[in-house]
Amino acid sequence: MENIVWVYWKDPDSRQRFRIGQIEKNEMYTFRYETDLRDMVTKGFKPFFPFINVEEIYKSQELFSVFASRLPDPKRKDIGLILKKYGLNEYDSFELLKKSGGRSPIDTLEFIEPIDLSEHFIRREVYVAGVSHGDLCDGRKCNHICDLTELDYLDLAPEPTNHFDEYAVEICKDKVKIGYVPVYYSQAIFTALLNDRDVSCRILELNISVNPALEESLNCQECIKVEIIIK
Repeated sequence: MENIVWVYWKDPDSRQRFRIGQIEKNEMYTFRYETDLRDMVTKGFKPFFPFINVEEIYKSQELFSVFASRLPDPKRKDIGLILKKYGLNEYDSFELLKKSGGRSPIDTLEFIEPIDLSEHFIRREVYVAGVSHGDLCDGRKCNHICDLTELDYLDLAPEPTNHFDEYAVEICKDKVKIGYVPVYYSQAIFTALLNDRDVSCRILELNISVNPALEESLNCQECIKVEIIIK
């Protein structure tokens, strides 16, 4: 799956993520929508311009500008540091889109590098999902998460009874639920755990910022970044 990037859209109301398409790089770049977008459209998703026809497969010799525009300019003075951050030796727009996620503050899209379980070593950095549904935080009183420390190792546990995701995987610390593996990786990690693969998870960053007047997190969706390794 090295030549594929999934495109996810987040419902701004429910914060639920949906895969709406994929970009593939072979001799040319192609973009296609998922077969059925009806549920996403009813929730407010609108097809990208100029990809208006949701049944068409779009092709280009270069990465489509609507996606490439999310990447840092290769002429930036600090581009070397940016590439180093993502483990790249040279500017490759497709690889940079995979590694960086291509996030923009003005919309709700994410670009995800799939997990291929046929690989012997897999490493991904992700933000813990559903932290406000865990035991340490309900969207308020987020200072409780400060009991965690960077480089702490966390436990992963399948939760097959979850009503929203049949492949849900809890992220826990000493049996205290912190949150979940993001939905775009839940099935792969769920499967890896059931197949007795060596799967580890540790905290890379804690980004706790609380509004003291409201006791609410200012960064609730991205407060805990973890590294997940599958061997």
